[in-house]
Amino acid sequence: MIVGPDLPGGYVIFCDDIRLEEGGKKSFMGVYNGEMIFPVVAPALMSNFCASVVFQFSKDQEGKSVKVLMHKDTDVRVTMFEASVDLPQFQDDRELESKLEAKGPDIRNAIFDIRMPGISFEEDCILRVRASVDDVTYRLGALAVAFRPPEEGVLTLS
Repeated sequence: MIVGPDLPGGYVIFCDDIRLEEGGKKSFMGVYNGEMIFPVVAPALMSNFCASVVFQFSKDQEGKSVKVLMHKDTDVRVTMFEASVDLPQFQDDRELESKLEAKGPDIRNAIFDIRMPGISFEEDCILRVRASVDDVTYRLGALAVAFRPPEEGVLTLS
């Protein structure tokens, strides 16, 4: 049995840089898998930090407003990014659907590429990304940020 994704929903790719290549390809440099570890004592300054947020929605949600929010959770919640846009209206895609052999859920994507130069982290935290449509909030992704300086007397490879 094949089960499609629950809509709306989505995901986030956290990375050091997003590059646009020839032919419309997107490359993600330095992708983080669930956590970002600084092998130093806090604080740390990053020259660049990016997140590619993909919000997936169904055809019946076209034209509605979506609010995307990234915040840093420590003892206090700090908003790092916020944007509101209307979900795009798509053209009739019967021609495209007729070319597809397998009929799947009618998924649409709204993509937000976020670039944050000069971002600093002062302590361990969790970055959380949420999207809201019609006063309903959807969890899209999270990244744990941790400082793990080497212990004294322990040899490390650089």
